[in-house]
Amino acid sequence: MIDSSKRYPSKVLLFGEYSVVKQGSALAIPYPKMTVHFSQSNSIDLNFKEPIEYWKENDIALDFENLKQDIDNGWGIESSIPVGSGLGSSGAVVAAVYDTYGLKKDISIHELKKTFAAMESFFHGKSSGFDPLISYLNKAIVIRNGEIMTKDSLCLVNNIYLWHSGISRNKGNLVPLFLENLKLKEYSELFTGQYCDLTENLISEMWDEVPASNEELLHVSKLQLRLFTDMIPEEVLKPWKQGIESSKYAMKLCGAGGGGFFIIFELEKGSVMELFKNIYHLDSFKTRSGSINLPLG
Repeated sequence: MIDSSKRYPSKVLLFGEYSVVKQGSALAIPYPKMTVHFSQSNSIDLNFKEPIEYWKENDIALDFENLKQDIDNGWGIESSIPVGSGLGSSGAVVAAVYDTYGLKKDISIHELKKTFAAMESFFHGKSSGFDPLISYLNKAIVIRNGEIMTKDSLCLVNNIYLWHSGISRNKGNLVPLFLENLKLKEYSELFTGQYCDLTENLISEMWDEVPASNEELLHVSKLQLRLFTDMIPEEVLKPWKQGIESSKYAMKLCGAGGGGFFIIFELEKGSVMELFKNIYHLDSFKTRSGSINLPLG
């Protein structure tokens, strides 16, 4: 039965861009200020016809009969999450659909992640299943060495902002570009060495609610500038470099990049509010209603 009052949050990937694609570590939290929900209004954002056929073909355990009946009765998904913004709009849709129509709820978190990856691949061609998992569980999540850990609350001890660049994300899939770059020896060594090691350290600090140092945050900003230049729009390169040169703030990707939102760590108090428009302060994540508990095995 549809619960039109239930909201499925967007997500913010704090650390782990592209490393999660190579089974590396990642840390993300729900972002409840932007959500999706079921609606019968005229502003429905998703037609389910194509994804339903895809999910059937891929043997996703959904109650397709009731899903089709609800669609015929005018139900659909309404979203306040900008598409292609890096906040997991398709992941939230997958979470909403599975929560309402999924037939296998009593499964491990790893099995659920695989199911979500198969469902979300309709939208992206390839998915880790990470984004839908965050929206579905409504918890902070770390993936490390194949293990998944969750927290009902996470205090963000650094001052973090989301900045909407106002730039539409490139329609092309950026993951294949990254995988192609990874074939280059120098690129691969920099990514698997310095970048992944630093990402691990930053995830550990943030998970343990220990402040990351300005040096670490500037370093990750510099490394992303070198590794992911293709994922940073030209209009974003200038403020990105200014942050590094001034040491007032450190910018990084929020998801795959290419446009939409970017993350800014404020290193000098007041600098971000002074220099940027369309910014949102990222609050500590605290236990909220609607969280789901699953076996981890």
